[in-house]
Amino acid sequence: MQVTDRLGKSFPEARWGFPGLSPGGFVSGWREDPIRFLEEADQAVQSASWIGVNCHWTSPAGMRSQEGGLAFKIYQARFPGKRLVVTEFDNSSLRVTPETKAEQYMAYFRMLRHEPDVAAAFVYRLPAAGGNQEGLWTASSGPTSIILSRLANRPF
Repeated sequence: MQVTDRLGKSFPEARWGFPGLSPGGFVSGWREDPIRFLEEADQAVQSASWIGVNCHWTSPAGMRSQEGGLAFKIYQARFPGKRLVVTEFDNSSLRVTPETKAEQYMAYFRMLRHEPDVAAAFVYRLPAAGGNQEGLWTASSGPTSIILSRLANRPF
């Protein structure tokens, strides 16, 4: 809050967001429970122009649960009317095909279009590690993945 107060004086039109929190429960030395963290940071969240939300799932049911793809619903209930940005979403399962992920991401984007408080959403995709080649969207020696092709050619 001190940083945004200082920066706000130099950049009065800037909109400062509260970062997306890693989903899941408490892990000692690594992650706090996100709901507890939100409670303890309530003043900072309330003062932010928007709130980041991270939504991850591993199954179609998970995409439609508040513990997964609908995690933003928890934020909508807790901070009504606050603008939300899904700063990362994905199906993180290594067993799901790129075709299935592409279908899920298209469905997810369609669903979010009808959520009034969700201003933007970004698919989470870091470079593959540990042999997760099927998760790559592009390859230096091969074609663009089906995920990237489907998202790039979406009809909306």
